[in-house]
Amino acid sequence: MTSYRVVAAIAAATSRSRCAKALAALTALCIVCTGCSDGESSNPADAASGADANAASGPIASVPGDRVGVAVVDVTPQLLETYTDKDNDGKFDGCLDDPSGTAKNCHEPFDDANGNGLFDTAFLAGYGTTRAATGVHDPITVRAMAFARGADYAILVSIDAIGLGGDHIQKALLSLEAKGFDPSRIVVSSTHTHQGPDVRGMWGSQGGGKFYSGANPAYNAEVRAGIVQAVEQAAAGLKPATLRVAARRLRDASKWFNGKNFGGLNPVDSVHGLLKDIRDPVVVSDQILVVHAKGADGKGLATFIGFSGHPELIGWDNTLLSADYVHDLRQRLKSQLGGEAVFVAECLGGMQSGLGAAVPAVDDAGAWQWTGTGDAKVPVWLQKEGFAHARAFGIHVADAAIAALAEQGEAMTLDVLQSRRASFLAPPDNVELKLMFTLGLFDLDPALTVRSPECPGWTPNDTMHPGCLPQWVYHVRLGPIELVSAPGEVFPELFWGLPEDDPRWVAEAKDASKRGEGRGVYFRQHPPACDAQPWTQGCGEEQKIGDCNCMQMHAVPYRITDAADTRPAAALLAAKYKFLIGNGGDHLGYIVPEPDFHRGASQLSGDSGDHYEETVSLSYQMAGLWRATLEALLKQSEGKAP
Repeated sequence: MTSYRVVAAIAAATSRSRCAKALAALTALCIVCTGCSDGESSNPADAASGADANAASGPIASVPGDRVGVAVVDVTPQLLETYTDKDNDGKFDGCLDDPSGTAKNCHEPFDDANGNGLFDTAFLAGYGTTRAATGVHDPITVRAMAFARGADYAILVSIDAIGLGGDHIQKALLSLEAKGFDPSRIVVSSTHTHQGPDVRGMWGSQGGGKFYSGANPAYNAEVRAGIVQAVEQAAAGLKPATLRVAARRLRDASKWFNGKNFGGLNPVDSVHGLLKDIRDPVVVSDQILVVHAKGADGKGLATFIGFSGHPELIGWDNTLLSADYVHDLRQRLKSQLGGEAVFVAECLGGMQSGLGAAVPAVDDAGAWQWTGTGDAKVPVWLQKEGFAHARAFGIHVADAAIAALAEQGEAMTLDVLQSRRASFLAPPDNVELKLMFTLGLFDLDPALTVRSPECPGWTPNDTMHPGCLPQWVYHVRLGPIELVSAPGEVFPELFWGLPEDDPRWVAEAKDASKRGEGRGVYFRQHPPACDAQPWTQGCGEEQKIGDCNCMQMHAVPYRITDAADTRPAAALLAAKYKFLIGNGGDHLGYIVPEPDFHRGASQLSGDSGDHYEETVSLSYQMAGLWRATLEALLKQSEGKAP
């Protein structure tokens, strides 16, 4: 590692783990930055407002027929120095510049293999801080899948990372634009693995009274180069292809994938499609979208697969680099269908996760394992996080996709192929995140922020305001498929809507007295003491009112917007198949329905209850800004009007 940034210790600021510690006191910290530049210039002009034109351009030859190309670029960190974990807690408790571990408050030594006096490692992003990687379980990759017909094309890029910053993505796109590619046709997203290198800087180490960023600017530059390389290779490898598409909800794949609350046999009552929505209300996004391409020889070329669910199933105590269950999913698709697989995360917010779910175990060949006989025959269940849990989960998702292609898949063509994007300015009105930005705690290029009256809430005298972050929203059409992007972890109800066909939902959404453990299935954490407390008269701001713990309460009635148009985003799309690209273009934490956004939630106070997501959301305005930008973008797309 060539440089380190001394920063405040942030307890997994964009991790979903509810076990993350509260933020360290920021007022007593010394903030230092040494060698933080990655040596590249920035171009704020790339973040200009408005929508890009869709004129085809770039090094894509105009060839008749559908073509597909795929590329996999390995960006696994090459140097991982070891350390002595004296207290066996799986965390590095030393100082990054003290190999001997003998300096004051530097408790653990490390092996300085290259003799540069620094601890060269990769800190794992997600869960708590200071998880220094001790090895590699499976490669960290950048993957790209290119679709082309004539001179038209669209390229989907996926990075095994918790969420690469938008400034890094824009720099990669600038490099590609210089090579002739059209940035409006390239969508870059992150899988959100909690076992990949820290590319944001919030999961580093601490020792000797200092706090060190987990981000390595040199490594982030390698990831950007990986994006460029993957796009170039996918474009250069375009081949004639026949395509098949299918979509299936995982809840429909097996009765064992749902708990009794949703008509299944899973031992965890609230599991739905192998997912647990950890935050009320229990609304999951378990659609699998799969596109498989075969070459002229009938062999598999590539597979695109999209699914929700946090890649965090290996758990908090792991120290090996991994793509989590996404690795096993891709390997299963590759072995069964041929060609490489590209995974894109969908709606991650709210909180979509297989963590805590009971997952049917599989053997080495991927076959289900059973116990008992006859009517007493049940799967062998995996509930504790770990590699076995992640592997089984990934195989189940992959097998459901394969079955969907075989049973209900249909041939598709790229007869409509377009990609557009439009931008908006995201204001950081979260006080805690504003302070972190101001102190330089994020791996963010300040030259790519907007500090002008165009930025909502910014004033020339506001020294605490870092400026707005330029964001892109993409709309991609691949024949019968429409994909839209969002720069964060979107709540599924914002995209898919609410389960209004279930009378239980209708009752609980409108009447708080129907909520709570033993009374409801969607709002399981609701305190009865809040039954008579109006959400709009204080509980959306206060942490407690009387006996009501507002941090466990949610909006009454529950809704996704207060705007005139209450339809979810998917209802604005006309194609048969619909998909949201999560963490597309950036990773700005959670995108929460504004009516349910609790403005009193805080990690500094140590109390966020069932509103953890707000504490790591850039702004309560994000859902509305994203939706408005998407609506404007769809109006510009041929035949699409909200």
